[in-house]
Amino acid sequence: MKAALNRLLQPRGSVRRSILLLIGLALVPLMILGVARSLVVLDRDRAAVEAQLSERALSTARAESEVLTTARALLTLLSDSTDVQAGGPACSMALAQASSGFSAFSNVSRFDANGALLCSSTQPTPLASVVGQPWWPVADTAGKFFVSGPHWGTMSQRKVLVAVLPVHAPGDAKGSSRFQGVLTASIDLGWMQRSLRSRTLQSDAVSLVLDGEGKPLLSSEPVSFSALDIRLQSGAILEVRDAEGHRWSYAVAPLVTSFDGRNALHIAYAMPHAILFSWSWWQAGLIATTPFFAVLLASIAIWFGSSQLILRWLTSLRLLAERFAAGDYHARDASFCHAPQEFQALANGLYRMSEAVQARDIDLRAALEQQQALVREIHHRVKNNLQVITSLLNLPSTDLDGEAATAFIEKTRLRIATISLVHRLLYEAGELELLSSRTLFGDLCGLLRRTYRDRPEIELNCDFAESPLQLDTAVSISLWLVEAVSNAMLHAFPKPARGRIETRFTICHGQGLLTVAEDGIGFAVAGGAQSGRGQIGRGLRMLAGIGKQMGGQTTIQSAPETGTMLSLAFPLPIGSD
Repeated sequence: MKAALNRLLQPRGSVRRSILLLIGLALVPLMILGVARSLVVLDRDRAAVEAQLSERALSTARAESEVLTTARALLTLLSDSTDVQAGGPACSMALAQASSGFSAFSNVSRFDANGALLCSSTQPTPLASVVGQPWWPVADTAGKFFVSGPHWGTMSQRKVLVAVLPVHAPGDAKGSSRFQGVLTASIDLGWMQRSLRSRTLQSDAVSLVLDGEGKPLLSSEPVSFSALDIRLQSGAILEVRDAEGHRWSYAVAPLVTSFDGRNALHIAYAMPHAILFSWSWWQAGLIATTPFFAVLLASIAIWFGSSQLILRWLTSLRLLAERFAAGDYHARDASFCHAPQEFQALANGLYRMSEAVQARDIDLRAALEQQQALVREIHHRVKNNLQVITSLLNLPSTDLDGEAATAFIEKTRLRIATISLVHRLLYEAGELELLSSRTLFGDLCGLLRRTYRDRPEIELNCDFAESPLQLDTAVSISLWLVEAVSNAMLHAFPKPARGRIETRFTICHGQGLLTVAEDGIGFAVAGGAQSGRGQIGRGLRMLAGIGKQMGGQTTIQSAPETGTMLSLAFPLPIGSD
């Protein structure tokens, strides 16, 4: 786990990115806790909504059932009246007086055992009979108060619920009674609707009276439900969509059981789902998103705070370090006076480091200059010592007899002068190891012309490319060039022959190529042996040895009467192309 976290926090990007990632990981438990808490809030609010809707449905059902209780009490009281039992005008007057204080009853009537109207609290119609009503066949057998409807009231001319109380005559000695008709009270549904509207506690809620199939009979406000589920247990709620597709939540409470015991009336209390749970969703969403907003605000604070408190000063430190790296050890940044203490301490450390580096740089430069001076002095003294050796060789040369001895002394002196020339160039250039090829070969050509000024009939031409040469290479190649040109001067052109010697230095693919070509008498080369030029074998072997010592290769191309070309191919320092 630790290794995985370390890989996740690898500083491949910026400091801000790593910090933000770390903050995000630290707040993951808080986010999970926020989501869990929001779910708990939703469950709690849903339970509260269920209790609220169920309570209001029950309270509305209790309130609306009062009119049914009143109808039962009124009909029971009237059934004991002699005038009501007898029928006639006195009955109608009694019914009118009894129902005059109840606006819910549109009519109270007395029917005989045959279903014919005996009296009514309102003006009866000519064909007033209840034989065709669906509740009449069970009026005798029901034996107790019941409610039927809704029906169209023939006398009230409106939709009503019919409260029915069967009337029986006192029984005989065996206890049996005789059916004498019914008393009915017509409960006006319009009044009931107004009652529902007045009892609905919230403006967005709707109270409904449902029939036995769950279809709305009336409602406090216009709604477009097709049917509701009346099989709900007490305290439970369901959802339904109206014709416009809006979601509603509702609870159902029983109102009354009809004459057949099955088709019960129910009260439903419904509210729009969005209103019921909008605050719950907002609250749950707020709880769930609070950690996300915390992460967002923390990220913004880290983003801008790190820019002002960290990255700004890191950039200034980087620029300061770059100036120090460029050699500006006196660079200072006054803005660090306002930086946090840690960055001030780091800047002061950089200043002290620059001062130490500057002091060490001064010491190193002084030591280097002293070393270079010593090396130049060594080269100067070597050159002087070689000149002294050359002068010592000049002393006995006048006393030597024979051309060979004189030529040997001259060649030795030329070789020493060549080495002395290399040291002189190093001393004059102030370099410790490298020499310019063009300068070196140019001075060597001048030395050769001065040495062989007694042979003006031989033309010496020089053409050299520019390349740095190391000290060991410079000495070896100088000796090779002097030896090759000396051999050509001494052996290629018998006096008084005229001729030309071409020296050239070129560079190709990191290799140096030095050539000495002349148009002299030439000689035959076969299997490493030579003929036609006298005693020149030692010189050619010397040239081959010098080339091998340099890591290069010497080649000879010659034929009698066609001239000779000597070539030396050797490696150059890297970057010399």
